[in-house]
Amino acid sequence: MNQYPYAQSGWQAPQQHQAPPEPQQSWRALPFQFTGNTSEYFRIWIVNTLLSIVTLGIYSAWAKVRRKQYFYRHTWVEGTSFDYLADPIKILKGRLVIGAIIAVLAVSQQYSPVLYVSLLVLLVFASPWLVVKALAFNARNSAFRNLRFAFAGRTGEAYSTYLKMMGIYLITCGLGYPYMQWKLTQFVVTRHYYGDQEFSWRTSSTDYFMVYLKALGMVLPAYVLFIGFGVLSAMSAKQSSGFEPPPPWLLFSAIGVVYAYLLIPAAFVRARVGNLVYGGIQIGNHVFSSNQRARELIKLYAVNALAIVFSLGLMIPWAQIRLAKYRAEHLTLHALGPLFAENLGLDQGRSALGDAANDLGDLDLDLGLG
Repeated sequence: MNQYPYAQSGWQAPQQHQAPPEPQQSWRALPFQFTGNTSEYFRIWIVNTLLSIVTLGIYSAWAKVRRKQYFYRHTWVEGTSFDYLADPIKILKGRLVIGAIIAVLAVSQQYSPVLYVSLLVLLVFASPWLVVKALAFNARNSAFRNLRFAFAGRTGEAYSTYLKMMGIYLITCGLGYPYMQWKLTQFVVTRHYYGDQEFSWRTSSTDYFMVYLKALGMVLPAYVLFIGFGVLSAMSAKQSSGFEPPPPWLLFSAIGVVYAYLLIPAAFVRARVGNLVYGGIQIGNHVFSSNQRARELIKLYAVNALAIVFSLGLMIPWAQIRLAKYRAEHLTLHALGPLFAENLGLDQGRSALGDAANDLGDLDLDLGLG
């Protein structure tokens, strides 16, 4: 990844008959902070969960706004927190529309296969449009210092990116996935604005390929172990008079070992991709750095998973708070000059339709960050 050229403050020697120049601005390292705590968020989470169940999901729109507001308002940089300004009513309307579409899709599967396939194809081709709507809605309702963000990506660009990615993925039989993820992230990042400050992204596709090649090297031993276990079981069955499957405890132990081991490459990818995404962002003259570590994420994910399982889900708020704190503590904004931007008046994303589709899970756009 690129290193940041920290400028040194001071005066340059003025030339003869010239006025002394202005002093150069120096870089300021502004670490992010997350000030949320489990006890506060647990009360929000339990109320959100219970009311969403009682209202058959209607309250989930308000639950989402309350959740995002809590995490936004407890994320700070240079003494200022972020804010989330979405209207739950708009989110609910969008979700009802998307829910109706999915219901029609499910019913058509039983009565008209032709209609079902037609609607499914239509929904697939509408995905880039829904993604653009989701990004525009989320950006417009995210704010810092009373100034909203904006997403200026166009639907045509989204379709072009989507078709290119699908073509590369099919031609390479899946080997082009790192390029697909890089291209999608580039489109998402570079179409964002903070006021009049445009986002740029310095990460290259080569960086993504290197991450996934290293992760592939980590994954191979797990597959070799699993295949070897299967071969040994088959050989043992051939040598015996009758087929005797391995005892369940041995099978479950082997599967458990494989899945436990896969936490290592998964955490490695999450950490490295997170660093590539966040650490490659530049807003105007300001750049970001991210230093998440795979070892720390393995421990964090493992402890979170065990806590959630043994608490029957009641430790979910605790796990979410831990993850938010970790990400904030490993993210730094390197500012060159004041954090100032002017409002361009990019009035986009009034509809929550795309945001609703994103929330339902069909178009979950996590950029590999998880």
